[in-house]
Amino acid sequence: MNKVGVILINWNGGYITKDCIDSLKAGSVIPAYIVVVDNDSKDGSLQLLNDSYGDSIHLIKNCENKGFAEANNQGIKYLIQVGVEYIWLLNNDTVVDTDCLKELMNVVDSCVDEKLGAVSSKIYYESQRDQVWFFGADRNKFSFAITHRTIDINQNLITPFISDCCIFAKTSVFQEFGGLQKQFIAYSEDDEWCLRLERNGYHFICAYKSVLYHKVSASLKKNTGTFNKISDMALSLMNRNHLWVIRKYAPHRLLSVFVMLAICLRNAFTTSEELKRISVYLRSIYHGLFDDIRFIRMK
Repeated sequence: MNKVGVILINWNGGYITKDCIDSLKAGSVIPAYIVVVDNDSKDGSLQLLNDSYGDSIHLIKNCENKGFAEANNQGIKYLIQVGVEYIWLLNNDTVVDTDCLKELMNVVDSCVDEKLGAVSSKIYYESQRDQVWFFGADRNKFSFAITHRTIDINQNLITPFISDCCIFAKTSVFQEFGGLQKQFIAYSEDDEWCLRLERNGYHFICAYKSVLYHKVSASLKKNTGTFNKISDMALSLMNRNHLWVIRKYAPHRLLSVFVMLAICLRNAFTTSEELKRISVYLRSIYHGLFDDIRFIRMK
């Protein structure tokens, strides 16, 4: 039996999560453990998943929404306890290709570099399966922000960042460096995790033969109804968390902060609708600049 454990976070998205699990179970290599951490869903998700899979998956039921980062940490802790060799963080709004897991394992197992941090799949849009959503990333030296590479290249790529839509790593990596920073709740928690490893000499690979399809932000849209714009909560977390990352890791912190402030203000004044949310921008900037971030550990 392979020793892979995969973690899916469910929040009122039972049918979305079910699609993902069905694709995992149809793979050429099936994870030994499928862990679903439910963030206090109210849509009957638990009943659906219990009826569909019973004891073939492990359900962790939260009595409150603990956030995406901490829910993943719960799954990581469980998988370390049961003794898996590999841990796979996977968005529940994905559908994996038949050989997705097989190819992730092949890249990790064949890599002789002890400083391999984690591997990601080539991620396409589920709605437009010929368009790449993520295959590596670039970091802007001024804003310190990440931009997805969306060119469809048929070779493995080294990248400074991989999205926690799909992070596949040896369990020992999580044991050494920990999981995601729970205070981030969601957004930029994957960037911080990658930077934490990068500062200790680790790198990341995107595996072109490992393919999955992403229903981008499906769970968030279902829960917030914000189909045409980012919700206030998401906007606030994005701005605050990126400023936290800048303060902790950016080589030119002051420059990156000023660039980020300029971007936030530009976005706020883009339309009259965005201007109505100026208080959201200002609060997120304030917390991003002045919150105590000593909780962020470099290792």
